[in-house]
Amino acid sequence: MALTLPLLAALPGAAAAVAATLLGMLLALPVVRPVRAADSAPADAPEGKRLLALVAAAQSGLLYGDVLLAGALLTPDQTGAFAAAATLARVVFFAGWAVQVAAFPLVARRAAAGEPLRPLLLGALGATVLISGIPAALLALAPEWCARVAFGSALPGAAALLPGAAVGTLLLTVAGTGLNHLLASGGVGAQWFVARAYLWSGAAMLLAAALFGHLPLHLMLIAALGKGTLLLSAASSLIPHPWRSTRVVSRV
Repeated sequence: MALTLPLLAALPGAAAAVAATLLGMLLALPVVRPVRAADSAPADAPEGKRLLALVAAAQSGLLYGDVLLAGALLTPDQTGAFAAAATLARVVFFAGWAVQVAAFPLVARRAAAGEPLRPLLLGALGATVLISGIPAALLALAPEWCARVAFGSALPGAAALLPGAAVGTLLLTVAGTGLNHLLASGGVGAQWFVARAYLWSGAAMLLAAALFGHLPLHLMLIAALGKGTLLLSAASSLIPHPWRSTRVVSRV
């Protein structure tokens, strides 16, 4: 919040808020320290921490990057409508994020005990689709009503963008559940895999947007497709990997 005000002097309103969120997260990372039990093994830290920071940054870049692209590619009026639709669609992501937060320690505990993880993965995916699918369906099927409730008549162009924003955010959220399951059950190899998945999807979105995203609807569809490519990587969480013998969390 403190960073938003000075950034407003240099960036459009929506871009300033997104940039402040990303910068605030990066500034907070150095002061985040995991609490370790006295008898636990030393952390393999700095590399593990750097990889987790890369995962968090890449995920945030994919989640918020479409608004930054809108600020660079669209006119100010178009950027406002685009940012409004993308911001309203965040409710889909954070609904699913609640499932991911609840599932992570359960997966880590079972992984440490050598118990089957597939039931937890399928349950988390089902819960994500159910919980995130409700707001996504509402935004996609009743965009005019949602835009009117959220913004009144101030941003008439946002309604046309809400279905694409809702679908793209739902794809990202479902993929995120699979990738977080991978993080909870795997080792350093899993962290690299998840980071690469987010980075490749972000790069695909950036390239396609630079080539074809000069209209709000086109950019929203490109953002949805870019986020959807993450599902291709997340689907591999159903396939056994050799690095799964190394656990992220040895004791939970």
